[in-house]
Amino acid sequence: MNGGLNVKEKLFSWGCCEDDMCCLCNRETETAEQLFLACEYSCRVSNEVERWIGKAFPTVNGLISGNRKQMQWKVLTAILNAVYYNVWMQRNNARVNEMILRPELVAKQTRDAVMKRIKSKAGRISDQHVLLWMRNIGV
Repeated sequence: MNGGLNVKEKLFSWGCCEDDMCCLCNRETETAEQLFLACEYSCRVSNEVERWIGKAFPTVNGLISGNRKQMQWKVLTAILNAVYYNVWMQRNNARVNEMILRPELVAKQTRDAVMKRIKSKAGRISDQHVLLWMRNIGV
């Protein structure tokens, strides 16, 4: 998010690709902000994840101001990271292989990866509120 990703806007300015349009929605110039926050495809993935966790999709700013010691913060951070990672993978898949998974499948991949990670750590959680929330999202 600090300008280090080689998004199409940057690649196009270097002459490395034919256009600067987003590989996933093909509607706007692909910047990091557009790809992860405004792209129709990314928003559909985020909406599916919101349905799963039963609350608004976490934002970077929301997580920065959160309590890093709370398990719920750690879970939401893992979810946000997994969504961004999976969207980036689909973007690369679209660019290299000209193939994109449906957003619902990307959200499911995200859920599966996060659940696997959470389950490996869940034995150490004692906060009943967090345990109830985790049970509600299927952990």
